[in-house]
This record gives sequence, structure tokens and C-alpha cells, in this order.
Amino acid sequence: MKRALSVLVALFSVSTLVLGSLLDLLEERLSQDVQYLQALKSLNQAQQRLSKDENWFIPYFDLGADVVFVDEEFQVQVHPRFSFDMNGWSIHVLNNLSVNSEDADWSGWSFELSRDLFQSEKIEDLEDQASYLEALWSVKNNRDRVFKNLVSEIFNSWIARQKLQLLREELEIRQRIYKEEAHCEGITVSKEELNTARKVLLSLEGNLEDLERQLLGKVEVDEPLLEETVEILESLVGTQTGEDIQREDIKALELRLKAAKEEKDRSFLQYLPSPSLSIRWFENPAPGQGEFSIGISLDWSLVDRGERNTNVKNIDLNYRIALANYQNTHDDLEDQLQSLEMTIASLRTSQEIAKIDLEMAQTDLEKARRRFEEGFITEDELRLAEIEVMKRELDVKQIHFNTLITQLELQILHGVDLVALLEVTK
Repeated sequence: MKRALSVLVALFSVSTLVLGSLLDLLEERLSQDVQYLQALKSLNQAQQRLSKDENWFIPYFDLGADVVFVDEEFQVQVHPRFSFDMNGWSIHVLNNLSVNSEDADWSGWSFELSRDLFQSEKIEDLEDQASYLEALWSVKNNRDRVFKNLVSEIFNSWIARQKLQLLREELEIRQRIYKEEAHCEGITVSKEELNTARKVLLSLEGNLEDLERQLLGKVEVDEPLLEETVEILESLVGTQTGEDIQREDIKALELRLKAAKEEKDRSFLQYLPSPSLSIRWFENPAPGQGEFSIGISLDWSLVDRGERNTNVKNIDLNYRIALANYQNTHDDLEDQLQSLEMTIASLRTSQEIAKIDLEMAQTDLEKARRRFEEGFITEDELRLAEIEVMKRELDVKQIHFNTLITQLELQILHGVDLVALLEVTK
């Protein structure tokens, strides 16, 4: 709760219009993402399974009816049925109403209480809870995935459009310079220099085509949207995650391991009879039948073709699989976290290098301005130096954006619900 409040306070200054635009884009993407929608469906199903135990006091009410033609008249049979499931016990309350042309007759209520004595509700509860946590994690993870992809697209789209503008201008300038130099071939410009210039032009044209392809179908990004997106991400990645990893999928693996251990401890029951207890009461018992009865039934397979041995072996394998899955997932997560930390460190180094490149380009620009004032270079050559500085500035921003995205991935791996912090509910 404190974490959510800290982020919301940090985002308080965000423009409502721009933040709404970002959230509108996110909600649109979520509404069209198949994996997210499937995760929502699975979560609804898992919640329903859990609610069955929590709402045991709410009965199921079923009503069946039969219409038959007997002795030249129609008879209607109505079968109301109430049923409960409570901690492994099954409770059924039944009656039957017969209706014909002359009268209506109730057969009387009957009550039945039964359960399998060796049934393990604990295993079922653990598995239901694990399924719910897995579904919850899937919703959260897919939602954060869509958010991360959207933010990445915003950054990449803005960078690509800026580069595209610079590239078009640079290509136009170099084409003019090339045409001028082509007229001087063999006089002041050698053929090798002309070929080098031609290679630069072809490379720029190829880069231009690549950028245009990258921008196909991408979101349009204006400066306010970019600035607010950066501000939001800087607030989110500044959220303290702590050393503990609070992920629902990890908790689900723990529960599945407990369920597998419980089933393994009970595997000897495969060789014992399966007893069930039943208690019955009849309002109007049939002739020769008492109103009340209690009984135990046994189902015991004495001879089989190896099915029980196979079941016991599979139960043991299920436990070993659950244990290995839990340990491997933990190890993989630690490796991913370490890899992201190393990536962030590498990006910070790249950021320093990019800043040095920017400083060098700015120094070259100052020299170019002096040479232009002295008449040694043309206005086009000066503009190329200015474009080089702007390209280096874009490199610095792009590395900063990549760092934010990587830090965002780190938050997701820790189990932070980023979209929930933005108060987006689907």
C-alpha cells in the first residue's frame, strides 16, 4: 500500500490529458490482447472454484421435470433437489411431485449425507489455491507485458521518427554535395572519394527505408506524450522492490509442492479399500424401509494388472517434478534478475560513452562554426555537423529509454503490479 501511494504521489503532477491518453492507449491494447483476455477468463474460472468452498452455505437448487402419457392422461413429475458440498461432505435434499388431472401428490422429502472417508480436501484446496494464484499472476504478468510493450513502442516510435527527419535532411544535403563533387571528378575530387560518397548515400537510403518500415503501424507520439511517459516510468522504476520476490506464480509452485507432498504421504492408500459413509432419512419411507439409515460401503481392488503400483510411482514422480519445477523456477528467476542487473550496468556504461561522443560532436560543431565564419566550409557542411550533434543527442536519449525499459522488466520480475499502480482496472 505504501509503495502504491508513493508512486501515485510522484505521479500527481502528471497532466490529466496526457496521462489519460497513455491510459487510453493501454486500455485499448488490453482489450485487444488475446493472451490477456484468456488470462482473465482463467482467473474467473479459478475464482469460481475457490468461491464454491467459501460459499458452501449457498445450496445448489435443481429442478427436473418429466411429462408422461399413462392411461389416456398426462402425468407430470417434478423433482426439486437441493445440494450442498461442505468440507468433503455431500448433502442432498430431494422430493418428487406427481401431478395428474385429478390431484397432486408429494412423495415426501428425503435427506442424504455422504462422503469418502479417505478423501483429502487439503490436496484439493491446495491445488485450487495454486490455480487461482497462477491465474492471478498470468493476468498481472500479461497486463504488465502489454504496458511494457506499449511504452517501448512509444519510445522506439519517437526515436525512429526523429532519426527519420535527420536522415532525410542529411541525405538531401549529401545528395547536393555529391552532385557538386561529381562535376569536379578528376579535378578536385578523385574517383575514390566520389565512390566513398556514393556508398554513404546508398547506406543512408537503406537506413531511411529501414526506419520507414519500422514506423509502419506504430503509435503516433508527440512531445507531451513522450515527456509524460518518461516521467511515469521514472516514477515506477523508482519504486522500492526490496529483496523479497512476491510473485503469485512462485507461491503457486510452493502450494503445488505441498499438495504433491501430501499426496505422496498418502500414496499407501492405493492398496487399501476406499470406504464411504452415508446417512439417509426419509419423510415417507417405502414399505419395509425405515425412516433413518446409516451405512459404510467399501470399494477394494484386490487384484489388478499393475495399475496401483503405477499410480504410486507416478505420485512419487509428481512430487519430484513439483520439487524440481519449484527449484528450477527459483534458479531461473535469480539468473534473470542477475542478467538484468548486468544489462543495466552495461547500459550505464554505454550512457557514459554516448555522452562522451556527444561532447566530441559538440566540440566538432564549434570548430565547424568557426571554419564556416572563416569561409573554409559551406553551409551544408555546417549543417551536417549540427545533424551529427542531434544524432548523438538521440543516442543518449535512446540509451536512457532502454535503461528505463530494462528497469521496468526488473520490477516485473520482482512481481510489482505496474498497471495496478497506474490504477488501470480491467
